[in-house]
Amino acid sequence: LPLGILDEDNFDARLDCADIRVGDRIYAYSDGLIEAVNPQGEMFGAARLDALLMSTDGSGSFNTICADLSAFRQGCPQRDDITLIEIECIQPVSVVDHTPLALQGAGALRLRVEFAADRLRQGNSQPDLTRLLEMFPGLGAHRSTLYTVLAELFNNALEHGLLRLDSVLKDAAGGFNEYYRQREQRLLQLEQGSICVELQLSGDSNAGWMRIVVEDSGLGFDYAVTPTTLPMQGLSRRGLALVRSLCLQMEFHAPGNRVEAVYVWSEPELEANADG
Repeated sequence: LPLGILDEDNFDARLDCADIRVGDRIYAYSDGLIEAVNPQGEMFGAARLDALLMSTDGSGSFNTICADLSAFRQGCPQRDDITLIEIECIQPVSVVDHTPLALQGAGALRLRVEFAADRLRQGNSQPDLTRLLEMFPGLGAHRSTLYTVLAELFNNALEHGLLRLDSVLKDAAGGFNEYYRQREQRLLQLEQGSICVELQLSGDSNAGWMRIVVEDSGLGFDYAVTPTTLPMQGLSRRGLALVRSLCLQMEFHAPGNRVEAVYVWSEPELEANADG
């Protein structure tokens, strides 16, 4: 049953454990899949899905299920959401070293990457930003917070710097849908523009800091009016306020298309090295 339906006395929180081997595949699906119907009112059913999974040789299973479902429905209208996820267990190509690495000096480890328009049009920057942070050792428990900061600054540069979206749209009724409709439309039309990301690390998981600089090729904006605290009402302008709350400092540079944030877990070291 979905989480939240049963009270604590009736909810069974025990876990089922299974050994996973290279080549295994894990499938997760919503009930909309097995309850999909054909023109005769017959349900697709769990037995049909199980038969498909058991009969395949493991290659193209996801596509096989999708094709069989489409043929079964024969164009019959969809009555519920249909979600199907396939996770293939592969041999790791490499293992990221998360052990602390002592770094000395403000310029100890620095990385600069430029995202061109053709890359931005793909619409999903999460894997790229995650890989950037994985290149830095010694982040430890700070990695997830650093991703939040980096993603917020990157999305701000993309959506407002390059796509010129107005976040005030989110405050209106149905505003989120309209905001992301415009985002998708403008992203597909993006022919020029770029976003540069620069990451600079000093220290290790016990003591250190990271400077995150994001610069877009847009016209900038009036950064003097950006909120310093999370708004109590409304859904717009919350991202930058969140970054300010997480970082020691966040500063925009004229004309507003370059922002620099410093996340610290050792303030004395930052003060000694921040002049570099």
